[in-house]
Amino acid sequence: MFPSSTSKNSVPSMATTFANCTTYDDFCKASGVGSELKGFIQGACLVSDILSSDQPIVFVNDAFVRMTGYSREEIIGINCRFLQGQETSLQEVERMREIIRNKSEGVVELVNYNKAGKKFQNVLYLRPLEDPKNPETVRYMLGMQTDRNSTTTSPLKRSTSSFKSRVRMVVPDVNKRVKASVGPNGPLLPFETNGFKGVIHARARRDGDPYFATLRRYFEVQIQGVFTKQPEGVIWFGGEIDAPMRLGRVKKAVCNVLLKFISAFGRGMHVSFGSDVQGDKAHIVFPMWAAMDRVIITPPGQTPPPIGQAPLEETPELRQLKQSNSVGSDILVGHTYTMSFYNAYLDCENWSTVGLPGLGRIDLHTFWEDQPLHLVMYSVPNNMDQHLSHVRNELLHLEIVHDSLPRFRDVC
Repeated sequence: MFPSSTSKNSVPSMATTFANCTTYDDFCKASGVGSELKGFIQGACLVSDILSSDQPIVFVNDAFVRMTGYSREEIIGINCRFLQGQETSLQEVERMREIIRNKSEGVVELVNYNKAGKKFQNVLYLRPLEDPKNPETVRYMLGMQTDRNSTTTSPLKRSTSSFKSRVRMVVPDVNKRVKASVGPNGPLLPFETNGFKGVIHARARRDGDPYFATLRRYFEVQIQGVFTKQPEGVIWFGGEIDAPMRLGRVKKAVCNVLLKFISAFGRGMHVSFGSDVQGDKAHIVFPMWAAMDRVIITPPGQTPPPIGQAPLEETPELRQLKQSNSVGSDILVGHTYTMSFYNAYLDCENWSTVGLPGLGRIDLHTFWEDQPLHLVMYSVPNNMDQHLSHVRNELLHLEIVHDSLPRFRDVC
């Protein structure tokens, strides 16, 4: 966490000013800063005074106390270095120092230790808090964190027990758009596009599903097929919506948190909030090699692994290939590609985010109202900066539709 010594000597009185604040909303009210995230932060968070000697913690919420096991009295007034230990990466600590020095936003991932000595994988989002009365001065740094390996889920702030989602497969055809349902344990769905022919299996986390019992994920897609021609340019995979996102100050601040977090887990991210330009849809996509959790390539004549039964396992050689090809690679036409993508932060059944650093569940209607979410894979010519829908070549299209009608309870 914030690296420095842990002494309480000469701690400024400001370190105890917010000691009685138990929620981030309390801190906003008492300090007058950071109100753009007010109402959204439900998970563990802390605030450090970066202008004071030793950068003491001046505020932690109850979720931070629960996560670390330390009492508020033990925490307030010292630097957050006390959570570091033997396996804490010095490289990540230096990255954190740089973010604080530059008073910028960023995400780091550290091994930290709670009071009992148990280590946890801390994904920490850092954000400077500007004083609205003096915007050129940044006194506080907000840290929002989550345990990457935690399998617990946060409760919904509102009752959404009747809100369920259904996943429909939408693939482009020469003459029409073909739609078919894909259930949580449904059959493999065949599809063919201009450049790819294969099958897909999609499933979402549901209570009692043994498939997700030991997996920290809420949604998984497995794809298997053959590229029938060499794609032109980089192959991209990610999510998009149809209409531009019109964001006010508060929603934009929350979106910036999400984007910073997402960008930390993949290289080459391409983002657009959409615009009035024809075909410019709001999207977040990554090069295929960076986006896919697993990629297995099977030569012609050999048997590819089955899909839809268990998580895929790739070879170390292919894992290294993925890591070295963050902007794409030539496709082996005629070979069978078996790929999987999963998301641990999108609960499509309740149509909300979950497990993001410091944030509670956020209803996805907040960002794109009633629009469906599209998972897409497509290629774009290398000379195109914008991913316009009428220019790209769509290889795969999975549409996730939220519907509150009870009749869809038994369909993912």
